This record gives sequence, structure tokens and C-alpha cells, in this order.
Amino acid sequence: MTTISPSANEIFERNCSEGSERKRETLVDTSDEMEEIREILYEMCRTEFTSGVCARYLENTYSKRYSSVSLGPSLPSNWLQQIEHSEEFKLLRRGHLILVYTRQREAPESIDVTEIVTPLQSNLNITSSHAKSTVASTQACKLYKASVGAFGTPVVCTFGWASDDFSKFSISPHEFHDILHGVWNVKVAMKKHFSDGSIDEASAEMIPQPQNLYAVKEKDFWYRVEVQNIVGTDFAMVYFIDRGTIARVEQKEILPLNSKFTDATKYPAFYLPAMLSMSAKLGSKFVDACRRAIANSEGAKCEVQFVRFDDAPRRFLVELNEESLVVDDNGNRPDSVASKLSDSDKINDRKNSNGSLSSAPSRPSSANGYPIPKFEPLVAKEMTTGKPFPVYILHVTDPDNISVRPCSLDPIPEYMYKSLSRDWEALSPISESEVVIGGVYIAKVDSRYERVRVTRQKSVDSWTVFTIDVGSYETVHASDLKALTTAGSFMKVMMIKCRLDGIMPNSPDEKWPESTQAVLLDLMKTAKTVQLSPVSEWTKWRHEDAVIPIMQTGCRVEVDGVDVAKLLIKSGLALQR
Repeated sequence: MTTISPSANEIFERNCSEGSERKRETLVDTSDEMEEIREILYEMCRTEFTSGVCARYLENTYSKRYSSVSLGPSLPSNWLQQIEHSEEFKLLRRGHLILVYTRQREAPESIDVTEIVTPLQSNLNITSSHAKSTVASTQACKLYKASVGAFGTPVVCTFGWASDDFSKFSISPHEFHDILHGVWNVKVAMKKHFSDGSIDEASAEMIPQPQNLYAVKEKDFWYRVEVQNIVGTDFAMVYFIDRGTIARVEQKEILPLNSKFTDATKYPAFYLPAMLSMSAKLGSKFVDACRRAIANSEGAKCEVQFVRFDDAPRRFLVELNEESLVVDDNGNRPDSVASKLSDSDKINDRKNSNGSLSSAPSRPSSANGYPIPKFEPLVAKEMTTGKPFPVYILHVTDPDNISVRPCSLDPIPEYMYKSLSRDWEALSPISESEVVIGGVYIAKVDSRYERVRVTRQKSVDSWTVFTIDVGSYETVHASDLKALTTAGSFMKVMMIKCRLDGIMPNSPDEKWPESTQAVLLDLMKTAKTVQLSPVSEWTKWRHEDAVIPIMQTGCRVEVDGVDVAKLLIKSGLALQR
């Protein structure tokens, strides 16, 4: 019968559960082999796992490097008990994990063991008071202190986050422009660092320690965080030091941060944790205005005086000049939702002439009571094959928003436009009072006729419209609009949407600059052939001003044989995703 030997962890935990009497019975192995094992393990922990390491991972790594290739003795089944008796090691249990540390390491001293760990031996003598007394030496505190220019001098700061009672908040002593570019530089540098293969397999086993700095990935970028406390066995509360917010993340998503990203001279903490230095409460008007600005992603600025850094709560004690509060509705914070809106998105948020928001109806309505066509999304046969197919470029907003039309539709679009032209000639003009926001019309745009939806009134006699079959915004007058009837209308929306795959903006605010659009327009207006190659599943592009969702895909686009995405990367206008 085959017997399965218990692991070192199981033996160790069994002995721990049987009490100190059993521990005293453990014989310390003083053989040359065990001394060699202790020396190798100590050197591994000291040089490679300075933040501690899971016992199982340490055991597997040792086996691969030494015993399995005959470069060192095999680990005995009770190796954890053996190194426990050595002065060079510390063993701690956290949940179901057993962690191995060297006594010379700095990080364990910052752990509040009363909350997150249980000592495996009483002779470790790690206490809560001792841990808290060394908080000032942690990575996070060092970076925070080095990121403040001077104490006692009034500085205009931007708020990033605040608790409900405003007892705690985050502020940045930097100008908004400097925050934007500084955070972008950190994100790009960290993205390059991790894309170069700087994540080793031990990362998943290394345990995040409160009050130290780590990296967390969100979408395509990495962010610097301070672990504030451990939640259960799987989660941790972290503070994002470059946007001033707190969030709960899974521990497996937290990876070690390279020391170069803790250099405040190059990468300061852009948002600092703070609290009032006095017990007096802030005025309700100040709190309401500031919290409203934060909720709306606006730039709330105030004159702040840094008094000192308090090691216990790990926050700067500050004094605020409430009278100096300024709310800048154009100062969107980095990574806020508002700062990522594209120009086409912002069109939906514009105001009409009387100051109220122009909200289009949930269903399009036609003018003068005419019924409107029941529009359908365009699905061409080429779209289902996954192979490249020729298209016409209709409109380009940026690399994420390109309107195209499959060439295989010819000559149907031509028939549609001729039908619209005939309808235009046959229909009666409409007055300015008959133009309805959200209504669907035929519009005369330059020398062509388009099906459009009115999105807002731009002036007394002009309106902004969204072209249904092109995907662009145009300005027209009432004399340029006539009601769209069922006569001569086509069911299909004659466009699809695509976005260039594998690239992102090379700009601090993560938005495509106008220069990118100019390059795309110049490239595509002279194009003789355009090939679209879908690289992702077709989804529905939903937009408030479109009459129905439009089919969309991520793709490669070649213009006269030139890969557009690669051209943008080469020209420095885009980064590879």
C-alpha cells in the first residue's frame, strides 16, 4: 500500500497544535547537512525574499535549485521546525499560510501583529506597540515625507478624496498640470517595467505588508498603492497614492514595487493622506462644496499648511484656510471619469441656449408626426468570416472611433442617397419652431443629403445633428432640414464602427490629441484602398445620439498597404497596448 508523507507545513502545524510540551521534545539537528540547509535558506530569504516568503514556495524553490540537481542536501520533513530553533529565522502564521522571514529584515517590524498575524512561538517577542513604534521607517511614510516641500508654509492643494465626516482626506501640493503629467510618467514607466518581464513567479506567494508600497494593475496600467490593512485571507484595503483614493483589492493582484518607484525626487507621491491638526470641525458650506466637487471629479483647491507628519495614523496634520476654497469645473483629476470623455461623448453633455441640458428621447421621434423607419444595424457577409475586407472610410474622430462602410454594399448606398435627394425635392420646408430635439430628418449637409438626428439647438437658427449613416456631427439651419418619411427610406444604418487594436494614446490625459486625428484624416482622404481586419468579436456600439446600437469591432486597418496602428506608434502619437 502506498503511503503519502505529510508535508513540512502539516508536520509543523500538527506540532504547534499539540502544545509547547511537544515542541520541547523536538531535537535540534546540528549535523553538517542541516547547517548547510540553514545557510542556503537564510541566504535565499535575505537576498531574494526580503519581504518574506510562503514556506511552500521556499521549499519548492530550494528543491528545484539545490536538492533536485544534487547541489545541496534534501530538506527533511521537519525542516520548518529545525529553522524555527535558529536565531536567523522568524516564522509567522497568517491564515492558512506559514511565512518565513530573516530576523535582519526591516519589513516585519512594521506589521501590527495584533490584527493580521499570530506568532508561532512566544520567543519572537513581536508586540503591537513595538510594531507601531517603527511605522515611520516604512516605505510609504518615507515617500510621503519626501514628497512635501516645506512645513509651515501655505500651499495651494487639490483635494482627491475625503471621508464622509471629512476627518480624513487626501490632497496634492502639485499644480493640476504637474499632477497630470507626473502621474502619466509614473504609469508609463511602471508599464514598461512590468512588460519587461519583471514579475517573478514568487510574487504570487509574497505576502503584502501593511504600510509598505506595492503595485496594482488596473486595465492597461500599473498603479502605486500603500497597503493599509489586510481584510480576511483574500483581500486588502489599499491607498492609491497617485489619485488619493482607497479601494479593496484581492491580495493576489498586489505585487512588489521596485524601489526606483519610491524615489520622491523622480516619482513623488502625488496625493498625500491628511487630517486636520485641530479638533475643530470644518464649516458645513466648505464640506458640502468640497465633497460635491470631488464627487463630480472637479478640481477643489484650498490653501493648506502642513504642520507635521503623524506616525500613528500615517497622515499629515494640516490646517486649512476655508475662505480660500476654489472649485474649478475644468480641473478634472487624472483617472477620473470626466477626464476620459472623448469629444464626441462631451457633445452629449452640452447645454442648449436656455441653459438646460438637451436630453434626446429614448426613442427617436420624427417631425410633424411622420412615422420613421424601423432602423436595423448593418451586418454584411464579410463581417462574419473574420477575414480582411475592403471598406470606405466615412468619418474619423480618433483611433477608437472610426466609421466605415463595407465596399460590398455598393450600389445600395448610392440608391439610398438618390432616394433622399428625391424626397428632399418633394417635401415641404419646415419652420424653426417645428424642429424637435431628438427628431429624425433629412438634412442637406454641404452638397449631399443625409439622414440625421437633431441633438441640440446651437443658436437661434442653427442645430447640431448626428449623421445616422456616417457617424459625424454637423451644424445645419432649419432651412436645411426636412422630415424623414418612410418613403424612400432604407432599413439598414449604412455604417459600422471600428477601433484600432493594440494601441493607446501617448498623452498624459489618455485622450487622443488633435494631431492624431489630423494624421488619420490626411492618410485616409488620399487612400486608394483600405482593408479592415477584425481581431475581436463584433459588439454593439451604443451612443445616445445614434438611433440604434451600431456594430463595432477592434481591428487592424491598412491604408494602401500601410498598417495605420504601426504608423501611429512609429510617429510617436500612440503607445503599444
